[in-house]
Amino acid sequence: MRAWCRVFGARRCAVSSQAQAGPGSSLLLVLDATERLHGSILPLWEDLPAISERRAFIAHSFCRIVRDDVRAQYALLRLGLDVPALTLVRPCFEALVRAIWVKEGAKEEWVAAFLTLTAEAISSSGETQMGPSVGRMLEEISNRCPEFVWRPLRMLKDETWRAMNSYVHGGIRAIGQVNSPENWDQLASAMLNANMMLVIATNLARMTSGMRSPEIAAIQRNHPGALPPPP
Repeated sequence: MRAWCRVFGARRCAVSSQAQAGPGSSLLLVLDATERLHGSILPLWEDLPAISERRAFIAHSFCRIVRDDVRAQYALLRLGLDVPALTLVRPCFEALVRAIWVKEGAKEEWVAAFLTLTAEAISSSGETQMGPSVGRMLEEISNRCPEFVWRPLRMLKDETWRAMNSYVHGGIRAIGQVNSPENWDQLASAMLNANMMLVIATNLARMTSGMRSPEIAAIQRNHPGALPPPP
């Protein structure tokens, strides 16, 4: 089966479902492992009850955004659309940081204001209530959560924040990627990091629903090829 190909001037075709040695094989292996991981972890979202408590509702909603962003990244990489896939890294990362911050650090006043529709937000399509910067949220998270929660997020931000911004705002990295796309290891790493965020978001979504998730640890052990190595 083919990995990437060039047909009639198109940059490449969709990624096949089976990987083999050759250009792009590192990405293909990760995508195949991702498919298996998603088959194990996405069903954990199916039995979640409705949430009425305000803080849990916001955090859970951000977790759902993470889930959908990660699934979209996977689908885009399968189609060979790497620039849109990489552009989703920052909104996915921010949604996860906000989910954890809302659950662990946001004040009740902020929670209430965030869910209160204002005339300004209606007339200008603005926000009801802005949160702190990503850096500030990570700082607050690190003061309230165990190290295994905040350290991977801090490392990801420190190592990739400028690249995230470049893709989101149409910077030079996006231009470079669209013209020299065969950066397989970078794309594979992006998918691994996305899967890590999906695992965290799934666990948090179940916590906000009042449900335990002992199976998540086993899922991580069973799918090492779809997740980054421990820091």
